[in-house]
Amino acid sequence: MRIAITGASGLLGRALIDEAADKHEIVAAFHSSEILDLRYLEQYPLDLAHEDSIRRFIETARADLIIHSAAITDVDLCEREPKLAQIMNAEGTRRIVEAIRNTSTRIVYISTDYVFDGTAGPYAETDPTNPINVYGKTKLGGEVAVLSMEERGTIVRSASFLGRGGPLRPTFVERMLETMRDQPPLQAAYDQRSNITPVDGLASGIIRIVETGASGIWHIAHPQILSRHDLAVLIAERAGIDSSHIQRVSYDSLKRDAVRPLAGGLKTDKAARDLMLTFRPLQESIQMFLNQA
Repeated sequence: MRIAITGASGLLGRALIDEAADKHEIVAAFHSSEILDLRYLEQYPLDLAHEDSIRRFIETARADLIIHSAAITDVDLCEREPKLAQIMNAEGTRRIVEAIRNTSTRIVYISTDYVFDGTAGPYAETDPTNPINVYGKTKLGGEVAVLSMEERGTIVRSASFLGRGGPLRPTFVERMLETMRDQPPLQAAYDQRSNITPVDGLASGIIRIVETGASGIWHIAHPQILSRHDLAVLIAERAGIDSSHIQRVSYDSLKRDAVRPLAGGLKTDKAARDLMLTFRPLQESIQMFLNQA
């Protein structure tokens, strides 16, 4: 299968390439610079803010399927720059959908648990959405566009990636670890919870969806749900960091730009049942994350 991956230089994009490159023909999209560590791949520019760029990418990529993982995922930045978030997350996705509507190309769109309000999680695929911040609202806008493709559109929602984003794009888990080690104490919310999702397991699930041709909405995440505080404690234990470097606080006390779903998380029963998808124990994934340093 010829698969185009948007956001190919990001954490999930690189995991998808690692998962699929041996079995499929991969076309990687980049925004401002080529993906230098993946020079063996076909690479084409893509600017989600410009319809002409999207059209050229679709025509050049000639993909059987697009995995659309590119997005502005900085939740607080989205809150400060709502027009930019709308253009990149919602309108960019809609433009991709319109560019492939009269073709045979399928699309798998990577979405988020932030399409829910976090008042009664964890949530199943059939639960009503109600985003409470700009990021969640713009990602839901992308979902609406993809669902208009019916059997050619698939949505994969996930939550809180565990992996190494690198010095230019550190993940929230990397920032937690750095604060505990270098600038303690880490303030970690006891009342904000979600799944913690190893990106290699997420990538495996997405490629399984691609290969089975599944459509509709899927929740793919590690089934274990933790508060940010409990996650920090688990990381500290594995990293040999004194737990006194962690301060247990409420989310509101952190004074972030965007509100977050607090009682959040995703139910993953459907993927476990229908895709036979499993994750290794979270403690093992955290140890693998620490070993990558």
